[in-house]
Amino acid sequence: MKKNSLANLALVSVVMAATCLEARASVTMNFTWTGTAYESGFTDTYINSADAIGIYAFNVTDTGGTGIPNPFYSVCLSPAGLLDGNSHTYNVLPFNQANPGIYPSSWAWNNNPLNPQYWGVNNAAYLWNRFGMGIVNGSTDRNQQAAALEFAVWTSLYDSTAYGHIGSSAWAAPTSQMGSATDPHSTLYYYNGFISALNSSGINGAQFTGNILEGQGAVSGGANSGQSQEFFMLGTPIPEASTMITGGLMLLPFGVSAFRFVRKTRVA
Repeated sequence: MKKNSLANLALVSVVMAATCLEARASVTMNFTWTGTAYESGFTDTYINSADAIGIYAFNVTDTGGTGIPNPFYSVCLSPAGLLDGNSHTYNVLPFNQANPGIYPSSWAWNNNPLNPQYWGVNNAAYLWNRFGMGIVNGSTDRNQQAAALEFAVWTSLYDSTAYGHIGSSAWAAPTSQMGSATDPHSTLYYYNGFISALNSSGINGAQFTGNILEGQGAVSGGANSGQSQEFFMLGTPIPEASTMITGGLMLLPFGVSAFRFVRKTRVA
């Protein structure tokens, strides 16, 4: 496999949509450096030093009725994927159709078709909704925080053992490359903080309903089948019965749509 350099590539986005969206809704987006916060230089099974890891900004060219804001911010749902500098269109799929992810597969869930519980995607949603836009709109250590949040999202997607609980085996961030755990400005310091916040959140059930944006033609055909990115769109928090407000809930901007700066091609 070969990855092209960052400068020549763009990202495309995942987004989490509210349940009111139809399954075949779609959106077309283009990556932009303006507003993007990231770090590079990490290496792991699915990433290399040329990959930009963080929160990405996108110009929305066709909302397809999804109501996605422009610009749109997100982190990705896959450490690996096929990306280029063109506009791309993504279909909106509910959790039960998108799970367990494209590449790599096996997002963390209870694997019970009669009563599925999507731990990983809900834990990732929790992290984004609590920290994501605060990082986008902040000014302190934006690059370090953005990279740390991306790694925390991947960890929660692939290594959750329950709602609000992270395991220790499925996928682990390259912590040895993320700085000192005692340096309050390091990527590792922020990563540990995000994971700690999730583990202490007290989540004991699904926190969000929503959908995944999946690239059209991403899962079938061609040598690169299955390597497209996936993303969250708009996430709708599940309200407590006692706090339900008549007239519905406002959508929260949950964009977890990281398109890494990497175009990965598969050798036959």
